[in-house]
Formats: sequence, C-alpha cells, structure tokens
Amino acid sequence: MKTCPKCKVEKDEAEFSKQTRNKDGLDYRCKSCVREYQQTDAFKASQKAYQQTDAYKAYKKAYQQTDAYKAYKKAYRQTDAYKAYKKAYPQTDAYKASLKAYQQTDAYKASLKAYQQTDDYKEYQKAYQKAYRLTNAYKASQKAYQQTDAFKASRKKAYQKKKALAASLPGNAAS
Repeated sequence: MKTCPKCKVEKDEAEFSKQTRNKDGLDYRCKSCVREYQQTDAFKASQKAYQQTDAYKAYKKAYQQTDAYKAYKKAYRQTDAYKAYKKAYPQTDAYKASLKAYQQTDAYKASLKAYQQTDDYKEYQKAYQKAYRLTNAYKASQKAYQQTDAFKASRKKAYQKKKALAASLPGNAAS
C-alpha cells in the first residue's frame, strides 16, 4: 500500500505507474491524479512548449530511425484498426477541407503540372481512357449522346462536307 501525496488516499501499488528512478520503483502520484493533471491546460501548454524545442525534435527524429520504431509502425499498419482508419479518413470533413486547401497552393499546382508532362502520366492516361471506353457507363453515355440533336446535327454536317469533297474530286461523275 502507498499513499498518494496529491489526493492523500492510501492505494494499492497497482494504482501507481512504474517509475524506476524512485526508490520504491513507483510514481509518487497515483494514476488517477496523473490523469487528472494531464487534462489541465497547464499540462497541455507545457507539452506543446516542449514539443517545439530543438531537443525534443532531435530526440523524435533519432527515435524514428530506430529499428524498434520501424517494427512498431510496420506492425501497426497491419492492424484492422489502422486499416479501418485509412479507409474511413478520406471521407471525413477534415480530410476534405485539408485536401481542398492543399490543391489551391502553388506548390500543388506546380507539381501537378510537372507530373502531367511525364511519360508515366501519359501512359497512365492512355491506359485509363482505353479501360474507361470498355465500361458500361461510357457505353451508356455514348448511346445517350448519339440520341441528342447536337450529335445528329454534327453528323449531318460531317456527311455534307464529305459529300461535297467527293463531288469536287476530279474524275467524279458529279464534276
């Protein structure tokens, strides 16, 4: 049993986090008092300030290079929770707003323009167009377009041009 100096309640040792620096190997405050403190604005401000320090940034960068961190990330990406999050996140308003804002930036526009000049993009476009023409949606849209007056007028105009060109060729009976 141990008494928490914050709440002054004697609690079982399981109610205290491990803290190897202390003599008894336990944190001096109980878990519920620590949790309560972590909800305060003072704690949140101190954490935010610490995360802006060069020391924290260097520590974080070094930690992210460790094999332990890389293994953890790899294992996490295999979980169902992560897969569900990745599937659901693009549907959120936050994602949509950030994507829309990013697409308005000059950096995005420049990278898109550069990508569209690559051979990879041009090959992708050809393959996409070829695959799209095989879909039922494309076939239905073409069928619907062919029923419009605009389509019929353009076909009639093309036919008349072709007929006039054929008539103007030498050796044609109409000349």
